[in-house]
Amino acid sequence: MAAQPTTETMAEDGLNLSSEKNMQIDYHSSDVVQFMIHKDTGSASAAVEDQPDLINWRDEKGWSLLHHAAWHGSSEVINSLVKAGAEVDLKDLVKGVTPLMAAAEKGQEEALKTLVKAGADVNATDSEGKGVVVRSGSSSVLRLLLDAGIDLDHRDSLG
Repeated sequence: MAAQPTTETMAEDGLNLSSEKNMQIDYHSSDVVQFMIHKDTGSASAAVEDQPDLINWRDEKGWSLLHHAAWHGSSEVINSLVKAGAEVDLKDLVKGVTPLMAAAEKGQEEALKTLVKAGADVNATDSEGKGVVVRSGSSSVLRLLLDAGIDLDHRDSLG
């Protein structure tokens, strides 16, 4: 049986016990990513709303929380991040991947719809000139992109 949490252990776990808000949690970017991985979008959205400075965080690849939300299909979190001012077309630091490209690669249709609605550029390209279509393998994703006005005449660096 697990030990009951004490004020000391709760503080060690990141709880801000001196806050005006009773028991406000001090979230970290890794917490929010874990919430998304485990489909706990309510906690992820609450973390972003409580600490909007998290929208500027990037991991070692340069992925923002918006990239992670797109990859994991967390539309609710995408909405929270966009509302907090996240840049919808932010490119990662390795390959120039946008959140829309991440969602397309993973086949996250709801995330794609949410990002397009938020103004994501369906014609954006990565550092190799590859667009969103190249990253998707699904006809339903392609249909979404066509409905959003993607330019099918675009050519990457290989033609």
